[in-house]
Amino acid sequence: MSGLYVVIPAYNEDIALEKTVLDVLKNKCVSKVVIVDNNSTDKTNSIGRRLAKENERVIFHFEGRQGKGHAFKSGLELSSEADYVGIIDADDTYPAIEFDYLYSELIANNIDMIVGNRLANNAYSESNTRFGHVIGNKVLSKLIKLISSVEIEDALSGFRIFSKRYIKSFKSISDGFQLETEFSVHCGQNGFSYAEREVHYAERDETNPSKLSTFRDGFKILRFALTNTAFTFTSKIGIFSGFLSLLLGILFGLNLVFEYVNQGEVNSVALAVVVSIFISTGIQLLLTGIVESRLRRIEKNIMRR
Repeated sequence: MSGLYVVIPAYNEDIALEKTVLDVLKNKCVSKVVIVDNNSTDKTNSIGRRLAKENERVIFHFEGRQGKGHAFKSGLELSSEADYVGIIDADDTYPAIEFDYLYSELIANNIDMIVGNRLANNAYSESNTRFGHVIGNKVLSKLIKLISSVEIEDALSGFRIFSKRYIKSFKSISDGFQLETEFSVHCGQNGFSYAEREVHYAERDETNPSKLSTFRDGFKILRFALTNTAFTFTSKIGIFSGFLSLLLGILFGLNLVFEYVNQGEVNSVALAVVVSIFISTGIQLLLTGIVESRLRRIEKNIMRR
């Protein structure tokens, strides 16, 4: 059966999984729902299996390799007959009943990737009670937009639909929450068309906390974006060296901050000079690598046309 297949990666989502699946099935455009249990320890597995038995449009699969990236790759393998593939988180925060809306926009505009934007009109910030998530999402989204050259406001959105052309060329290398970043990187590197549309967003059930770590996963996402957007070896060296130099400058700079807080002045002039050199050099190398990579991408897209 062709049409739209929706992949739902699920790790310990027994509270919201069933509602999410049933809402997805309400969309006329959806042919199949692929639930991928990603090594859950709660009732996610049994709920997924039951839903698959009760509805012929539901496929259940267990993926033992931990990580959202692995779960999505498994779901793709089961969606080989699909003309379009969608993805949505299993936590009932995205409006699963709006797949028809995104699908119609994708078809009408003949694009390869459409993204449900949670950040429009502050829907995400008003509904999300974790301040770190809100700030981190906005900062990372802007950085990903900058270095991937894909003008998506909500670059970390887990609510998307892709064309068959996009999916056939998508060879995922991410294992976890870097997946959404990889979607943008792949889109930019291959010149695929894209768009985003505003969608509603709801806060997670308070008894079902997010698995995303603001700092740990945020760093992984940033590192993935920086190391996988470059087209050439030169730009990769520039981005990596710049990021390392900037990080060292910040770490050394913390000593100056502590010194000022404790003593009211900074006596380590030599260290201050070193910090300035590391930070300024890091920024220059990062910008050089990013600009060089974006120019190469523009050149590639022009040649493709």
